[in-house]
Amino acid sequence: MKTSKLLNTLWIALLFPALLLAKPVNGKYEKERLIKKSFKVSAAALLKVDNAYGNLNITTWKENRIEMLITIKAEGYSEDRVIEKIEGVDIDFMSSNELVSAKTIFNNKRSGWNWNWGNNNVNLSVHYEIKMPITNGVDLENDYGNILIDRLDGTAKIECDYGRIDIGSLNGKDNELNFDYTSKSSIGYIRSGRINADYSGMTIEKAGNLSLETDYSSITVNEMGDLDYDADYGSIEIGSAQNVRGVGDYIGIKLGVLQGEVSLDSDYGSIKIEQMAADAGNLSINSNYTGVKIGYHPNYHFQFEIDTKYAGVSGKDYFEMAISKEKSSEKYYRGSYGNPNANNQVKITSRYGGVSFTRK
Repeated sequence: MKTSKLLNTLWIALLFPALLLAKPVNGKYEKERLIKKSFKVSAAALLKVDNAYGNLNITTWKENRIEMLITIKAEGYSEDRVIEKIEGVDIDFMSSNELVSAKTIFNNKRSGWNWNWGNNNVNLSVHYEIKMPITNGVDLENDYGNILIDRLDGTAKIECDYGRIDIGSLNGKDNELNFDYTSKSSIGYIRSGRINADYSGMTIEKAGNLSLETDYSSITVNEMGDLDYDADYGSIEIGSAQNVRGVGDYIGIKLGVLQGEVSLDSDYGSIKIEQMAADAGNLSINSNYTGVKIGYHPNYHFQFEIDTKYAGVSGKDYFEMAISKEKSSEKYYRGSYGNPNANNQVKITSRYGGVSFTRK
């Protein structure tokens, strides 16, 4: 009889190798399903993952192979509901030499529930651990979870809502990042791309050329090439950049050392330029209800035209005035700093916001 029971136990274990059952802890049942997959791919293949309620943790290597370990975990006070919840999750795989895709399917019909991460006192998570070729591209979508990538040489398209992005290096061109309600996200390096962010925060150590579209977000880039932004409500802070062009409402713009052309439009915000470098180009600012502070290198020579209404202008001590008109609430100045024939043009138009210049 003992031998028969042992054989029955082994037979059950073989039937369900990926379902790990744990005894209840503090009255809770915890159960896991593990799914392992391996795919041979080309060096230029694309990886697509669509997931929710868990993390995507991606590391890259020089093998032409994608390996996945997917952990589906549920915990709750009812063992039956925990089992039903965890068995209501499927992973839809498609693969070829050029494309591997994995999509997490939450089966409403099977469970009869409205699928949420923690409804019916059952918490569910789906985590992906992925190894992939460093040269591959990615198309990732993850809600209510984080996306972590160490380094990628292919192009990345990433969507993340209600989570966090943590990336070491994106070395490919034309990356596309979209995220809502993410916080404390970080990128070590991004070669180039477009970032669309709502209600989010991100810090980038170093970047090439970027296009930002943000609402209610705070973006910091310590060092970068060209910046093009369209932003409302929030802040953008840049340590150093080449060319900067942007439009913003109700946003604080803080720019460090700039070495190229600058064109800014702002309503109801603030603009601070730490320094127009000696080799910087033209500067154009059109603002309403915005305080404007401009620092410039002593060797940054320029011709200027400043037009304000209901706004003061300070820091003109080093300017050579060709025209100076101050009439009631209106002020107009034209002239030069340094070389009167300088090629650089500085044009400032301000309504209801002070303008200050500082040589530094």
